[in-house]
Amino acid sequence: MFLFFLSAYAEELQQKIDANLSVSYWRLGANTNVWYGVQKPLFRKENNILFQNTGLVLQAGTTLSPAYARYGVRGVFTPIEVLDISFYAMGNSYFQIFQNLVDYDSPDADYGRNDDIDTYSAANDRHHPGGGWQAGVGLTLKAKVQSVIVLLNGKLDHWNIQSNNPQGEWLWEPEKELLIRAQGESLIDGAGLLMNEWQIGDRFVRAGSLTIYRHALGSQDTLLRSGLIAMYQPSKNWTHVLLAQAYIQDRAFATGAPYIAYSVSASY
Repeated sequence: MFLFFLSAYAEELQQKIDANLSVSYWRLGANTNVWYGVQKPLFRKENNILFQNTGLVLQAGTTLSPAYARYGVRGVFTPIEVLDISFYAMGNSYFQIFQNLVDYDSPDADYGRNDDIDTYSAANDRHHPGGGWQAGVGLTLKAKVQSVIVLLNGKLDHWNIQSNNPQGEWLWEPEKELLIRAQGESLIDGAGLLMNEWQIGDRFVRAGSLTIYRHALGSQDTLLRSGLIAMYQPSKNWTHVLLAQAYIQDRAFATGAPYIAYSVSASY
């Protein structure tokens, strides 16, 4: 509906399309997302570095994986170059395949590795499709000093999801890799990025470190991953990303398997 409303001001708006395909070794597998909407330039000043790309972006889109489908709206408000204020709301549908929602009786459950989750859910009939919704707000601080890029992101999410055959108050969620309370859980989600950038003609190469932190307030479950990130941008519209991280804190981190992921993104 918001896209229909904004179309009345099409002469002032710009089309905004984002698409991403990601493949990871541990644990999610693969997912793709597509977002379509508009962006409205605001506060921009040609000769001021702090107001080059400011404005508002509003999009509707979907995320698909073997485990689930998400669909909803999101927005990013950039009042100044170094700050993004984001918000989103999405519905969720989890499928009866691969890793989806798994019911647990206790927030202290040791859910373990992928094989442990599969064995537990099959033995106890705890593997079911389901659905619900989620929403959140976030802040991102960005800075670039010569060739060094720093980014800090923090987000507060609320999840309200449940399996179609609930048998416990707690659920293992495959994307966040956390045990969360069914029908009501707040999550803190943060990330820190530090990298260097090299420009080769019209192309960019970036490499550095990325740390991801997630914490569920109800279950007190925490995930902490940290490692290396490399990015290759052959043009302004396409970006390739390779990520390799170690599990520093997680209920299954002792497995020794790293998190390895590759993604390709397009933005127009």
